[in-house]
Amino acid sequence: MVLLDIIKRELRRLTSRKIYVVMMLVVPLACSFFLLNLMHEGLPLKVPVGMVDLDHSSMSRQIARSLNASPLIDIDSDFESYHEAINGVKSGDIYGFFLIPSDFQQKAIAGEKPTLSFFSNMTIFVPGSLSFKGFKTIAVTTAGGIVKTTLVSAGADENMAGALIQPLVIRTHPLNNPWTNYSIYLCQSFIPCLLALIILLVTVFSICQEHKTGTSVEWLEEARGHMGIALLGKLLPQTVIFTSVGLAIQAVMF
Repeated sequence: MVLLDIIKRELRRLTSRKIYVVMMLVVPLACSFFLLNLMHEGLPLKVPVGMVDLDHSSMSRQIARSLNASPLIDIDSDFESYHEAINGVKSGDIYGFFLIPSDFQQKAIAGEKPTLSFFSNMTIFVPGSLSFKGFKTIAVTTAGGIVKTTLVSAGADENMAGALIQPLVIRTHPLNNPWTNYSIYLCQSFIPCLLALIILLVTVFSICQEHKTGTSVEWLEEARGHMGIALLGKLLPQTVIFTSVGLAIQAVMF
């Protein structure tokens, strides 16, 4: 009976101040929906990057089209020099750039081993790593295509040239998260941590409010001097509310 009286008292206190309603219901649900909506695509796509084409040949244009067709990056700007591109990275307009040197096609056809360069801003990890992955994929594919063309021109069979370039075909099957969805990694850790932080803050706030407003004596008297019963009666309604909010968040996530 004593515990029931304390629970009723705590329910009256929870409904008497808007801060409890906001902190226990509005904030966790709003933050959860915000994070889930922010990560709904699962993986950031089309990171803005730049292109420095000093060759202006058919091969360099093919490389640019391949880069732009990649789902990870988007050629947002074309630059005339390395310095313009690096300034674009420093200003934050792009997260990296791909540089094709002059006489690239001529050297590639002549077998002189031209160099493809790409630069990624790894200060911001996710777009930097995505741009690096997109650049590297196109660079490796271009190098393999040039080698294959050279071998076929030298008289090798096309299938044999392909087998020499890639003797093994690698198939990747990510377990449990085949879409490599970032939301599965991040939201399942961020949202529970956020809810735990809010629970800690509300618990401390509600107990300290008893001392601040001078009602702690009344609180203990109603519990007949038993601190354990007083805490149980105070925290039990909060536990029920936060458990319901947590289950609601789980239902939205899964």
